[in-house]
Amino acid sequence: MTTTRRSPADLSAAVAGTTREVVRLGVRSGLRVSRTYPTDVADLWSCWTDPARLVRWLGRPEGDRREGAELRLVMGAAAQQPPDADATTGFARLRVVHCDPPHRLTVRWAWEDEEPSLVDLRLRPVDADPERTELVLEHLVLDEPAARGYGAGWEDLLLRLDAAVIGSDPGFADLEAALAPHWQDEATPYPLPEVTGGDGEPATLCTRRWVAASPGAVWECVSSGPALERWYATTAQVDPRVGGTFRCTFDQGAATGEVRRCAAPYELAVSWRWDGTGTASLMTLTLEPQQRDGRPGTLVTWREEGVTGNAVGYAAGLHAHLAGLARAATGLTSRDTRWYADFVLAHSALRGRYADPFAS
Repeated sequence: MTTTRRSPADLSAAVAGTTREVVRLGVRSGLRVSRTYPTDVADLWSCWTDPARLVRWLGRPEGDRREGAELRLVMGAAAQQPPDADATTGFARLRVVHCDPPHRLTVRWAWEDEEPSLVDLRLRPVDADPERTELVLEHLVLDEPAARGYGAGWEDLLLRLDAAVIGSDPGFADLEAALAPHWQDEATPYPLPEVTGGDGEPATLCTRRWVAASPGAVWECVSSGPALERWYATTAQVDPRVGGTFRCTFDQGAATGEVRRCAAPYELAVSWRWDGTGTASLMTLTLEPQQRDGRPGTLVTWREEGVTGNAVGYAAGLHAHLAGLARAATGLTSRDTRWYADFVLAHSALRGRYADPFAS
């Protein structure tokens, strides 16, 4: 490996190539960082999974790396020393939760004496260009100070991954210290969904979010099948009038219902149930024009009544879907990696608040 001395201007250019975000939800936080690399997906995947390449920028894996297995990731100076089975510091304990080569890797992460968290990595070609790959890394279920610290740390490592891809050393003396200020912006706070009822009775769920779009723009996202497929369901059909049909398919099954109330562009209520079940719930979306900091927008309230089963999991999904609706209404493609992160954060925070009787 060659070492090239790089200037502060080089660092500024490298930092400009990173997108970063800290999201706060209740007492839980998560971070999201992404970069684009000048190589194909398979080569970048190899940098994460080939021990000889991984040790050059992240650390030395010790143990079984198959899905479901547990291993240690020895990092820092310790990674350059001979393996020491008796070591008690300098490594993270990992468990491989999901592995889909060469596109996705999810691991349970526990650094020394920290509470376990979740790291989710996704790789995909950029604009169908096989020689450029977008990497999106999300580290979830952290407290906010840890999220900020991990943000700078992961960005440090991903810049070193840049060097590993092209076969050189990054040449920066202390990347993490230089990057830390970029993670000090105020975290984006989102309200936690409310869960009432339960304890053997159907629950009511409610979540709200302000969206920087008009009620008409939000309404467009909820009142047609093609629009719903951008952020909500795999396939969708909706006839936005009282008595109109509603049908959506998801990874976990299909749901069918009927429009109960429709007042475009301010309210849509649908009674629906999962296929094969006898219990229906009532989903109501209300859209209220509201300005924030002089900016026009819409306060979206999503309410579900008559929910049975795991209300916490259902509420976490509701939160993730509303986040997707907010992105779709502002022109972003939303059925992407973000749903998973939004769901995990919400589920963790809700389990802390509604540990009994809702969690399961």
